[in-house]
Amino acid sequence: VALTLSFSTDEGNSFSDPFQIGTENSFPNEDTGYQLYSLPLPDSLSNRQAITFKLEAIYGEGTGSAARLFLDDFSLSDAVEQIESLTAKLLNTDLDSSLLLEFNQPVSLISKIVRLDNSYGQAKQISQVKDNQVLLKFDDYLYNNTYKLTFEQIKSLSSDETYKDWTFTFDFNQPTPKGAIVINELMPDPNAKEKHLPTQSCPMQNSLSFSIELTNPSG
Repeated sequence: VALTLSFSTDEGNSFSDPFQIGTENSFPNEDTGYQLYSLPLPDSLSNRQAITFKLEAIYGEGTGSAARLFLDDFSLSDAVEQIESLTAKLLNTDLDSSLLLEFNQPVSLISKIVRLDNSYGQAKQISQVKDNQVLLKFDDYLYNNTYKLTFEQIKSLSSDETYKDWTFTFDFNQPTPKGAIVINELMPDPNAKEKHLPTQSCPMQNSLSFSIELTNPSG
């Protein structure tokens, strides 16, 4: 039996790639004692108000008796227990080309090199608005997408630990400006003669040099 855990932030409509618990040999088809397993919560989920967990047991090929999996307990560890580990969450800001991060402890930027992926690169302006908040401004509008920030060097003032190439992954959502996505044509049910459910064809073109994530495009 292989055991995996995946996460959803949209009430179970879609899930992350599964994280394996233990190894391929951790849950054989025989009697074994209870074991304690733990997985860290991805940084991209730390600022979510609600998370759905999916625990999945995958049985291998074969015939005969099937293994039974007993789950004794399941819990989320207290954030206080993880205070030494540096985490952050994204705060709302009215600036459409800026990111405001709040860390779980006071920090100091040893290096001013902070890069954003998806072609944005180095932050144009970096300011520490509070001892645990950092404001990053970029040259261009930030579009809907999943991003990863990389801090070259950032220091925790609580643990006195310096983190090198510390990363923060997050989902960013805000209205897409008009003209960013162009609908080339709309073809209602282009294969009406075929025996299948009606469909719609809607070719679209991204007119920007940045990628944009379409949330629930079929809705």
